[in-house]
Amino acid sequence: MTQGYITIATKSPGNIQVEQAVALASSLKLADPDREFCLVVDKFENVPQKYENAFDSIVELPYGHYDPTEDIAINLWQLYACSTFEHTMYIDRRCIVTHNINDIWDNIILHDYVFSKTVENFRGETVPLNDKFSIHERNDIPTYMTDIFYFNRSERSEQFFKILDVVLKEFRRVYLKFISEGRPGYFDINLLINTTIMMLGEESNIHGHIPYKLLSLDNLTLDDDDLPTEWVDYLSSWYISGTLKINNHRVSGIICYNSDAFLDEEILDDYRQRVKDSNIRI
Repeated sequence: MTQGYITIATKSPGNIQVEQAVALASSLKLADPDREFCLVVDKFENVPQKYENAFDSIVELPYGHYDPTEDIAINLWQLYACSTFEHTMYIDRRCIVTHNINDIWDNIILHDYVFSKTVENFRGETVPLNDKFSIHERNDIPTYMTDIFYFNRSERSEQFFKILDVVLKEFRRVYLKFISEGRPGYFDINLLINTTIMMLGEESNIHGHIPYKLLSLDNLTLDDDDLPTEWVDYLSSWYISGTLKINNHRVSGIICYNSDAFLDEEILDDYRQRVKDSNIRI
């Protein structure tokens, strides 16, 4: 009964997406060395050789890199074909994991697929993401989180990804059909995955939960009206040897930092060195 992690990255300026995947995979090797990690890429050649041993396997998108939006998430429907695991946890590349999560696995493998309804902020509070889900709520679309989710090898999971294939490729037509209030003019992976859940009639049939922290300004109660786009420009962060503090709050577990501005060379090098020093098989 194989269990493993998967994420997706593509060629980007400075290889930032691949470097984010390296940091994620390295954090998981330290927190959960018994489960393997698979990186999905548009082209093998886009992974620098120095980073190859950060992953147990690297898989090229089997159906090609379809990307009219310049958003790699439009290819998430291919994850089912890419994964070699019986039980797979997808984690957005802009995440790190600080502790073993066996207890989460014990829960999620009882289901065909799992999306979480709530997420915590860096203080450990569960605060509604009103801005993130405003279009969903105005159009009666489910409001599941999609940074991290689980799926197994089953007919039900396979059907989900088949429908997701059509929804992501035809996202503009999907918007026209299902979004009448506040229709976005951009590709929104969360909105489209939740629309897929609705189309399958699964609005209330998804059980299980993957707890994680989302670093964002949207899930904080703040008095300041003039907020920057990036949380890193408003909150102070401090990282050393796997310990992360935000505004002096120690943040642990699965952390979705959700910003290209967070991961720097120092953090990446620290993760790679600690994996090397730990003598974990790579």
